[in-house]
Amino acid sequence: MIINYNLPDLLFKELSSGCKFEENFKKPSDSKVAFVLVSTLSLQERIILRRLMSERIHIVIVSSLQEAAIFGWKIGAFYYLEYPFSNDQFSILIQKMEVLKSGVYSNSKRIKLSYTGGFDIINLNDINLINGLGDYCQIYFQDQESKTYTYRLKKFESVLDNHINFLKLSRSVIININNVAQIKGNKVKFSKSPNLNVELSTRVIKRLKENMFWLNI
Repeated sequence: MIINYNLPDLLFKELSSGCKFEENFKKPSDSKVAFVLVSTLSLQERIILRRLMSERIHIVIVSSLQEAAIFGWKIGAFYYLEYPFSNDQFSILIQKMEVLKSGVYSNSKRIKLSYTGGFDIINLNDINLINGLGDYCQIYFQDQESKTYTYRLKKFESVLDNHINFLKLSRSVIININNVAQIKGNKVKFSKSPNLNVELSTRVIKRLKENMFWLNI
């Protein structure tokens, strides 16, 4: 087991198979993060991981072992990077660390969406998915209805930036992973919306699966 307390160094650059690390993540963070390379998940390694968790250190597990991912999920690890990891995986980690470093979390649970003649007050928990359509966005809700608003997806990105249960899967799709109930093939089903099936591309589905359990929601 190799532990790096500062953030990814040369060793992790070599492991990343070409992933580019942003400059500001080479410096120690105010919130301590331990990048832990797990090779065997022996009893000794399990004990060390639990000790790190007890010290309130944010653990990022780097491993090719599926059991390491499951163990990390059970103990509440901050993130899991499957070795060799992709740029997509690491970009999500960077987003999470930006939120961690900023210490700023939005407490707002509702948003107001205006339109000609009025506005809607929407509970964020009721949103399943937001699909960008150029100058418009189609929002799929828990009550199985969808509605189109005259907002660009970038507007929703800024509002939902610190709500880490909302994951941007592509340039046109933001999904609330709290509401995902099933992924089968390229189709996603949502809790409380059994008749709503959203079909996504293979690439988007892969990214969704990679991040379902590692956002600490």
